[in-house]
Amino acid sequence: MRNLVFIVLFLTNLKIVQAQTPTLAASNLAVVSTYCSQTTLSWTNGNGNGRIVVASKGAANAITPANNSYYLANDSFGIGHAFSANQFVVYNGTGTSVVIDNLETNTTYYFAVFEFNGGGSVFNFRTSSYPEINVTTKNLAVSFSINDPYQCQRGNSFNFTSSVTQTDASTAVTYNWDFGNGIKSTVANPTYSYPTHKIYNVGLKVSSFRCKAEFYKPDTVAPMPVVSFELFNDSLYNAATQCYTRPDGQNNQFWFKNKSSFGSLVGATWDYTFIMWRFGDGVTDNSWNSSHSYSIPGTYNVKLVAIGSKNNIEFCSDSFSLVMTVLPSPFDSSLLDYDSVKCIVGNVFDFNYNSTNSLFNYSWDFGDGTKSNVAKNVHSYASIGKYKMSLSITDDIGCTGSYVDSVRVIPQPVNVISGLAGNYCQSAIEYNLTTTLTGGQWLGDVNTATGKFIPSKLGLNTIGYAVNENGCKDTALVTATVNEVPVFEIGADTVICSGTSFTKRISPKGASVLWNTNNTDSFLSINTLGMYWAQLSKGACSFRDSFAVQMIGAPVVKLGGDSLLCGDGVKYINVTAPEATYTWSDGYAGGGVRQITKSGTYSVVVTNKCGTATDDINLTFLDYACQIFVPDAFSPNGDGLNDVFRASGNVEIIGLEVYNVWGEKLYEGKDGLFSWDGYSENQLAPVGHYYFFIRYLNPENGYEYPQSVSGGLYLTR
Repeated sequence: MRNLVFIVLFLTNLKIVQAQTPTLAASNLAVVSTYCSQTTLSWTNGNGNGRIVVASKGAANAITPANNSYYLANDSFGIGHAFSANQFVVYNGTGTSVVIDNLETNTTYYFAVFEFNGGGSVFNFRTSSYPEINVTTKNLAVSFSINDPYQCQRGNSFNFTSSVTQTDASTAVTYNWDFGNGIKSTVANPTYSYPTHKIYNVGLKVSSFRCKAEFYKPDTVAPMPVVSFELFNDSLYNAATQCYTRPDGQNNQFWFKNKSSFGSLVGATWDYTFIMWRFGDGVTDNSWNSSHSYSIPGTYNVKLVAIGSKNNIEFCSDSFSLVMTVLPSPFDSSLLDYDSVKCIVGNVFDFNYNSTNSLFNYSWDFGDGTKSNVAKNVHSYASIGKYKMSLSITDDIGCTGSYVDSVRVIPQPVNVISGLAGNYCQSAIEYNLTTTLTGGQWLGDVNTATGKFIPSKLGLNTIGYAVNENGCKDTALVTATVNEVPVFEIGADTVICSGTSFTKRISPKGASVLWNTNNTDSFLSINTLGMYWAQLSKGACSFRDSFAVQMIGAPVVKLGGDSLLCGDGVKYINVTAPEATYTWSDGYAGGGVRQITKSGTYSVVVTNKCGTATDDINLTFLDYACQIFVPDAFSPNGDGLNDVFRASGNVEIIGLEVYNVWGEKLYEGKDGLFSWDGYSENQLAPVGHYYFFIRYLNPENGYEYPQSVSGGLYLTR
């Protein structure tokens, strides 16, 4: 009985404890180990009688367990109780560690440990604080490359290169290749050749401690095409050897029939088959069956190339060849010799084919209804015109060749030179000559390149123009006489003094003389200025030369009067005489306008062939010389002292006006009189204040500048 009471009391107390929320959370949560798909956690328990571990993929824990809920757990992630698509209960118990499987590689997981008390349907979870930790699983990834994933069955050889990404590089990796046909390999980078054509699914599985990865890629082995062709047999001339020009007059023509066949891939069909005909002369064709005509005789290797493909990727190719022969035409243009153009007079054309082959048949047609069947001919045409001639040759095996051209019979050319006079005076002038025909050659005393005549050669000049008008030749001749021009020099221009004269002479040299004064002597006396010319004439040729006569007098020099000038002013002196020399007293050289800025006496001597002149001037430059002085008062009382109001100074007064205090004008200077005597309208102005306005010219730097001054004045008695 006593024991029963104890058990009842114990169970009652236990249920009370279970109903209470743990006061101490788990601690020391740690990651013991981590692999690609597994991790191990450990912790120190709190004071709950159990605990759950919640795992969250890719983000931190965002939930808390609800009281009075029991959560089923499974250490394989994704199977236990799910709070969301990425949050699962991976442990529920009383232990201190858990091994969690079914994790994804290279992925971060977050873990939280919640203490709880209770049992049955009563659970209290500690959610106010709990330990959390995260871990990223190890990574093992694999892929591989194939050096050429599209190869033909014949001679195929595939190099497989693996590429492994591993977080823990110290862990050994094992390789397991499957080439898709039951053949395996365990090396990292194998080489393999397939015995049959097919699209193979190649796989590589790799593993390390608690890590696995796999990768698959297709590899294609294509079948070889069987390529062949033949000539169609339903054509009269469809043979491997043909004439360049067939006996029926048509060009050579070869017809080709494609007999190629193609295999197929297991589980796949061809997208298309590429066909290319190569006829050996640079021409190609992509038709299944084809034909070709050759423009040059010779031997040609005709090749048919076939290529199979899938998804626009070429797999296998094969080719087949046959030799085609095009026999040359029996016609050889180097053996043909004939005249193409002749004049109508006495025309005889040669039409020759210079061959000694007696087996050739010839057929000439001269275009005027005349024919011949021999190799060499002479023929004449009865009238002017253009004739179509032809030659056809057939050899002993039936190949033909032909040639067609035209010949012309032309009239004699009309060749005339125009533009040349009978006589010329000798000169360097070019004269243009014209002809009735072009394309000829100039001959004789003419510029043979341009056809221009220059009368530079004295005497008789002969000029010719030769033409060859399509084989008809003609030369036109014309003549002209070039006469001498009596060239002379009359001499340079002359300067004489006024009142003098001189005589100009020339040598006639057998020519007649004429002066512009109508004088016909060989000399002329001249005493006036002007232009003069003389002309010599011999036959129709004459020459004229001219000169000028200038007349000058003795120099005249006027420097002007002595002057008082502003201190910073300039005096301009102009001394000019024709053909003169100038000698200044201060060493200055030259004539024309001279600027003087210093005080002193200046003299110059001017001399030319007609005389000498001299003059001098005294210049004084003073600082105050250009100032104007205006009195501020005057007394017009008739005592002879200060009776008139006037301005003074080395300036030119050009205006004076006087006003009273009411602005009335009392006086205005005129006619060079610029002084006021105090009267207005014949009445003496009263004593008082007045105003003046003066305009004047101020000599500065050799020029007179207009200026003005105004102010007040006082009239007293």
